[in-house]
Amino acid sequence: METNLNGVYKKSTKGWDELKMRAAGLDAAARSMLILLNGMDSLATVERKLGRDILPPLEVLRGLGLVERLETSKTARAAAASPQPVQSEPPASPGKEAVPPAPPDANDKVVRWNALRRQVMVRLAPSFGPDLMTVLAPLMKADSDASFLAAINALETKIAIYQGKKAAAKLLEGLRP
Repeated sequence: METNLNGVYKKSTKGWDELKMRAAGLDAAARSMLILLNGMDSLATVERKLGRDILPPLEVLRGLGLVERLETSKTARAAAASPQPVQSEPPASPGKEAVPPAPPDANDKVVRWNALRRQVMVRLAPSFGPDLMTVLAPLMKADSDASFLAAINALETKIAIYQGKKAAAKLLEGLRP
């Protein structure tokens, strides 16, 4: 099957289970690729991140049903890329006070935490390989800024044992909420 490197893949439910349970016995290349397939990056981007050919591991992941291709039709891309019309609010009249902006949505934090988690995975995958998800378990469970920060600090301490304090700090630089 010919693969388009502009295609986008995401983990299936079975793929998420594989990250936790390691039942399929994936090799390092397939496991790294499974970790990086996030439903947003194209295969070309994943290939650049991995620095090697992704077609053999992709075929393994597809064959085991661990990944799913997302719809990438021109109409779907065009709909996603087209700007939505913005409705401007009428100016407040002199007798009325303007409504204050809504507080930040909790979903914004979750999106930010997920983005930071992905960056941590990419940076630490070469160091921890198949044990990555075990090492990241506290970070994956973090549900507040405080617990996320505590998990990052614990990771930094663990990395410092192997690579030194400066290297650990540099590796996790910019990943704190």
